[in-house]
Amino acid sequence: MDEYEQAIAEIDLRRISFVCAGPRPEALVERAERVVGFHFPPSLRRFVLECGAGNIGSVEICGVTTEDFEEDKVPNGVWLTMDERQRGLPTDLFVIGEDALGGLIAVEAAGEGREGRVVLVEPGPSRSNAMRRFLASSFGGCVFRPMPTTHSG
Repeated sequence: MDEYEQAIAEIDLRRISFVCAGPRPEALVERAERVVGFHFPPSLRRFVLECGAGNIGSVEICGVTTEDFEEDKVPNGVWLTMDERQRGLPTDLFVIGEDALGGLIAVEAAGEGREGRVVLVEPGPSRSNAMRRFLASSFGGCVFRPMPTTHSG
């Protein structure tokens, strides 16, 4: 959670444009967790409760926008995650964004109360066996990392 606090402070310090959907009620976040099948890691959960989803500079961060998880598209991370699961995305991932080359930025489930790693899921015909590339040890730690611009393979 320290990395999350530092990221928020850095946004203020650098006067980076930060636009968010706004706070989301606990009941909506719990419903989103039931739909994706796991508890959000603490820093992602806090972001979703406080901000819903948003843009930091030019980077869009998906989260929870409305309870319409079947129709409300990006930046609704629940919709994006469930849509990608139809293409084989593993069920231990929650998609928080996309890179410019078709890869997905996702947070791994790690168990209730534990931070999950942030990974890049390489593009390809199927997400089920796509390579995962480590980006950060937690959602809070990924906020100021540059988005990847190259993929292996």
